[in-house]
Amino acid sequence: MSSQLALYHHECGTAEVRECKIPEPASSEVLVKVAAVALSPIDWKILYGSKPSVPTILGCDFAGTVTCVGDAVTKLEIGERVIGFVAGGNPLRPTDGAFAQYIAAPAHMILRLPDNMFFEDGASLPSPLFVGGLSLYKCLSIPYPPFLGDKAIKEPLAPNESKLKEVLIYGGGTATGSMQIQLAKLSGLTVYTVCSEESIELVKRCGADYVFYHDDPTTLPLLRSATQGKIEASVDCIATEYSAAICATNMEISGGKYISFTAQNWINDPRITVVRIFGFTMMNREFLFESKGIRADINHDDVNFAVNFSPLAEQLITTGAIKHGAIEVRPGGLNGICSGLDDLKSGIVHRKRIVYRIEQNTSGQSS
Repeated sequence: MSSQLALYHHECGTAEVRECKIPEPASSEVLVKVAAVALSPIDWKILYGSKPSVPTILGCDFAGTVTCVGDAVTKLEIGERVIGFVAGGNPLRPTDGAFAQYIAAPAHMILRLPDNMFFEDGASLPSPLFVGGLSLYKCLSIPYPPFLGDKAIKEPLAPNESKLKEVLIYGGGTATGSMQIQLAKLSGLTVYTVCSEESIELVKRCGADYVFYHDDPTTLPLLRSATQGKIEASVDCIATEYSAAICATNMEISGGKYISFTAQNWINDPRITVVRIFGFTMMNREFLFESKGIRADINHDDVNFAVNFSPLAEQLITTGAIKHGAIEVRPGGLNGICSGLDDLKSGIVHRKRIVYRIEQNTSGQSS
């Protein structure tokens, strides 16, 4: 078989399943038969952006089985169950998206999936885990969890050992936020988080020490009283003018680093270093977000981080040190994805990730 089906974005707000050629993996890539995919906010933002200059396959997060490996790939073998993170909707590389029956993905962005984990659950992990790691371990230089003790895992390069003892995570109920709470706790940090009141049980399960509600204004003065304005690190998973202002208010005494997932800079305090991250910089390939006019060049430091972080990420999953969040598996396969993206855009999806099966045999296997 040389052809497959994939979900192509070709007009603003419109995508359709088309037949296309199965990609051939480059020397540093692996070909994965996709079993399940998870939807991300950036997927609908790309779908509803301007008309792409060329049709592109959408999708970032996937799980499946390795069917072919490139000549330079040594860590993965044919038949292994894996999860991965790619940059879908990229007009510079239009066939890179995950919403397809097969995907050729960078080997360093692929993680082995434990035999006892379902593909559907695994598909929800890659982008929150990689982006969470980039935020905390590279940008904030916090140490890796000490209990792993694997000398083969390289710590991220940092000019000085981090002395951070606490972090504010705004949007702790999001997939990325809840992952970062788990990672920060594993590294021994005290975590303050702001979330919706409906997310309280989720963020507490993830280990948050102090929880405040963005939809209850009376709790925000309590957050400021708890931090005393001395937080030196905050990660903003919502990245609006309002969320940035809350983070800045709780950093106003000491200053520090503010990690944001948007190109917009809402903070002008010279004591606060604003670090804007874009997870696709870890891919080792250029990306163009046409509707926002954002071009992400290859960032070799971010690529090297992902290469070194992958073994740790695998250990965290295999040992059960981090847990996947709630998912909702919907029917329809590739043809159903646009409905899910519409629901994400409308804001009716909360505290869970929408997942679609791409092939029927997706059950986990006992270890």
